[in-house]
Parts: sequence; structure tokens; C-alpha cells
Amino acid sequence: MIETLLNIDEAKKAVENLLGGNKNLSDLWFSNMLLYSLVDTLTDEYHDFGKIAYASFEMTAEAHGISFNSQDVIAAIRKINESSVYPDVVRSLVSLKNADYKLVTFTNSSNAAIQNQIKSNNIEHLIDKSISTEDIGYFKPHRHTYFYTARYLNVKPEECLLVASHGWDISGAISAGMKTAFISHNRYKLYPLSQKPDIEVVEAAELAEILCNIR
Repeated sequence: MIETLLNIDEAKKAVENLLGGNKNLSDLWFSNMLLYSLVDTLTDEYHDFGKIAYASFEMTAEAHGISFNSQDVIAAIRKINESSVYPDVVRSLVSLKNADYKLVTFTNSSNAAIQNQIKSNNIEHLIDKSISTEDIGYFKPHRHTYFYTARYLNVKPEECLLVASHGWDISGAISAGMKTAFISHNRYKLYPLSQKPDIEVVEAAELAEILCNIR
């Protein structure tokens, strides 16, 4: 969901403002959030993704001598769950739904967060299932998360198409045997040392057209 379907620029901007208007620090915060979710996974720990986001902000701010109000930080991070989907997402989901694809959200966000993300964009009727790594105890891109998802859906990994705008997510899905599709949004890049995804597009609408044409 995050950055694949959801445009979280507004949330990032809110964090940036709390970090003295420094975009580099905002980018560092986001990178640390992903990094420490992996630290949790590698050390057999698990914390809510929102808590990791807050802890990463705290680390970033303190390392650069920036004071902050905790409630302001929490409010900025919550904006992620209120973010709007990219303009072409809804019509793309409708097309895929009409083509009889099963649409499943699979995210590192908590169950509560993903429900907020879906409801705030009024796409509940387009999503068949929502799976959070909260139910697994590991964050993506651990291979176990992708295997769990396939088992939960009662399908084989190779019968799944993982769609993401993150190279690390694509790499994890490939390692588990899933087919993959990368949406770049003209800003995200693949990991050069990983295998290439099956499909590469710029926007969701392109992917929907490709998938509907092969149905």
C-alpha cells in the first residue's frame, strides 16, 4: 500500500517540517524506519510499524539536535494512514476487479492502519483480503511473509503477483517464487543486484491494462 498505491508525500512533508524543513533528514527518517523494521525481523523482535516510525524519528531528531513535541510527531506519522491513493489507482482496481482478479493488500502496516488506509480512500469494495505482517511477526521482505500470504490465500507462491514500488519488496517476493510487478511512479528504483521483476511500469493504470489484456 504505502508508496505503491498511497502517495505519502504529504505525510513526509509533515515530518520534514518537524525536522527543521530538511528534506534530507526526512528521507533519512524514512530509510531508518525501513532499516529498523528489518532489525526487528533479524533479531526476532516485533514492534508495530507506527512505533518504529516514531522511534526512527526520535533517533533522527536527537542525532541532529532537533527538539520535538511527541504529539506533533504522532500526528505527522498518522498522516500516512490518511494519504490518498495515486489518481489512477481506483480505476485500475475497478478494471482488475471486473477482470476477475483477486485483489489483496499485503503490507508492513498494522491491521488497524491498513483498514484506515483502505477506508479513507473508499476502496473497501475493491479489496478481497487485507494481510498485515502484524499477523506474521516478521516484516517484509522476509521470505516467510510471502510464503505465509500464499498459504493464507490457499494458493502457491507462483500463482501470486506481488505488486510494489520498493525494490526490496520485489526482491523478497522473487526469492519466495512469486511473480512480480514493479510500479516506479517515475521516482522509485529497483535493486540492481536482484533479479528483474516480470513486469515494469510507471503507473498502476499501465499494469491494469497489461493484466486485463492477458486475462
